[in-house]
Amino acid sequence: MKWLRDEKGVSPVIGVILMVAITVILAAVIASFVFGLGSKGPKSAPQASLAVVEAKNGGTGDNDYVLIEHQGGEGIAWDDLKITLINATGTLIEKTSGGFTKIEATGNDFFEPGERVNVTSVNLGGSGDYIEVKAIHIPTGQTIFATKVQLKD
Repeated sequence: MKWLRDEKGVSPVIGVILMVAITVILAAVIASFVFGLGSKGPKSAPQASLAVVEAKNGGTGDNDYVLIEHQGGEGIAWDDLKITLINATGTLIEKTSGGFTKIEATGNDFFEPGERVNVTSVNLGGSGDYIEVKAIHIPTGQTIFATKVQLKD
C-alpha cells in the first residue's frame, strides 16, 4: 500500500505541465487573431498554363508576332498582365494590356483558358532567331510563364 501512495505525486505535476502548455497555446492563438498575423499573407501570382502557339517573322513591311494561348489554370486580369519579348540582339520589348491584341477573348476582364493574345512588334529578329517570351503578373512582379521560341517564316 505504501508504494501506491507515492504514485499520487506524479499526477498533479503532469496536470500542471498540461495546464501551462494549454495556456501558452491558447495565448498564441488569441495573439495571432488580435494582431492579424494569420490573415494577411503575401500575394501570389495566378497559376496558369500558357504556351506560345506561333512565333512568326513578318518579313519586309510586316510586323513580327508571337501568339500566346492560355491553356488552363486561373484567369489573369488583363490589366495585371505584362508580356515581354527579348530579341536576339537583347532588345527588350514590353507590352501591357493596350499593347497586345486579344484573340478569341470572351470580352470579360480576364485572360482565361482557350483565349489567345497576339503580341506584335517590329524587328523581333530574322527567321531562325530565338526570342525570349515572358508573361509577368504586374501586382506581384512574378513571372507566370517564360520560354524561348524560334521565329519562323
